[in-house]
Amino acid sequence: MSTKEKGKQKASKAQQAAEALSKEVLSKGFLAKSLSEIEDVDESKSPYVVFVGNVGVGKSTVTEKLTGEVGRSSASSSSSTTTAEYFWVADKSLLIADTPGSNPRVSQKFDHNLEIAAALNYRNVSKLLIVVKASVRMDQTLADINEYVNRFVALPDDLVGVLVTHMDTKIEWKEEDLRKACEEDFGIEDIVFSHQNMPGKFIQTRILKVCNGEPFKLDIDGRLFLRLFNIQGNKKKVLKLTNDIVDRFKQYKQCFEDERKKFSPEEQADLFFEYKAFMELQVDESRKELCQKLGIDFCHEDDKVNIQHAGYVANMVNQLRAVIFDIRIEALKYHNNHGCSDLRECPVCGCVWAKVEGCDGWTTCGSIPTTVSDVNRDVFEMATFNFKVVQVNQNEVKFEIMSNGKKNIKMDGLNATIDAAFDEAIAKMDLSEFQVIGDKVFMNVPKECSNLYQGTKGCHQVIHWDYMKKVEAPGEFHVKDETQHVNVDDIMTLPKEAKSVFDVIDRQLKAKRKN
Repeated sequence: MSTKEKGKQKASKAQQAAEALSKEVLSKGFLAKSLSEIEDVDESKSPYVVFVGNVGVGKSTVTEKLTGEVGRSSASSSSSTTTAEYFWVADKSLLIADTPGSNPRVSQKFDHNLEIAAALNYRNVSKLLIVVKASVRMDQTLADINEYVNRFVALPDDLVGVLVTHMDTKIEWKEEDLRKACEEDFGIEDIVFSHQNMPGKFIQTRILKVCNGEPFKLDIDGRLFLRLFNIQGNKKKVLKLTNDIVDRFKQYKQCFEDERKKFSPEEQADLFFEYKAFMELQVDESRKELCQKLGIDFCHEDDKVNIQHAGYVANMVNQLRAVIFDIRIEALKYHNNHGCSDLRECPVCGCVWAKVEGCDGWTTCGSIPTTVSDVNRDVFEMATFNFKVVQVNQNEVKFEIMSNGKKNIKMDGLNATIDAAFDEAIAKMDLSEFQVIGDKVFMNVPKECSNLYQGTKGCHQVIHWDYMKKVEAPGEFHVKDETQHVNVDDIMTLPKEAKSVFDVIDRQLKAKRKN
């Protein structure tokens, strides 16, 4: 017998065993119990899971397996779920929301995705499972997952998991391969696999295993709805214009990478932050351009038309928002550590401080910095730049960066006078005026320093930095995942004049909320 024939025989036996096990499970009543036969349980504590995915990936089939419901799935090519429906498993240990496909025909896009949003608002969500069909090549399966991961970036990280169906089809990868890839590419560890003959009880156990944290209370409103769901149509003119604007926006990013090499290392931080501000402004300009060229003003008497227009704009802005997110991630490396490597405790009141300016001598507990902190240079000044966009041809743009010189940051007169008096008083002191006993510092403060200006925090006592006890920075000060400290919530999806669109979506979502 050939290796191939042995493999087929082994697969056939495995399938027969799974079918036998499935019949045994059903005969024992795991799924066939009516709700009246179930002992009382605290339904509010049972996990709630929402299935989300494209049309035809198997969401309803899995729901049937889990709940014993029939008629949800169909072999008909035109049949599909059109509303979100909610089902308990037999023992009420799990509540499932079976939702419509997120990618139906254009005429159904808004309604289908509104149903998904309503399911997310229904009650606290334990897990949002992206349902995908296992493809022959793992890269295609990952691409299907990535489509939704990018869309749901505004949701809590631990909320999203993956459910892979059709694992009994011919594939070129193993479960552990996809698990590793999802963790590396998306940071997702909660993955459930299923196949046609897997008993519902087995799938239920696997889903419950990934619902191991506190559920999330979501509040999907009109603004968040347009970030999470793509409701735009497929009109060629709109798609081409959107692609042109997004491609140009991405070209700006590449242009900057080429142009920044012309500037010195000392100028890089200031250059990058002005580039960041430039790109954020370009989001607004791109939105205006799309609206102008498509004749969108959000004033149509038909709400459906305004919502369709909102879908066009939101689809483009969501793509630009992803670029801004990457830019803000890179900006983190230019932020200084705010002095957190050297923290010291006031010997009088115990407040912990970081020194952002000044010498190592006398100071006041709670003293406010008089200048802007800049760890990159000794001189407190900022380089400024202009960005000029140049159209090379119809499909290519670049921009030129021109330096405008430097902008000085000066101390005000009062602080400068205080610092001068402070330095003069310090010059008259010597170390004999200090006594250190254990971890306490006893200081004979000279009269010249007794009336130093006081801060709004701390005990306002005069202290000496050199003799203050060093303390460790708390764990919260150390950034483990830089993406957790960056968001793009301030990037507006629609202009202010589109408020009526948000109001319409809000009303429809409110109407679908659980009473």
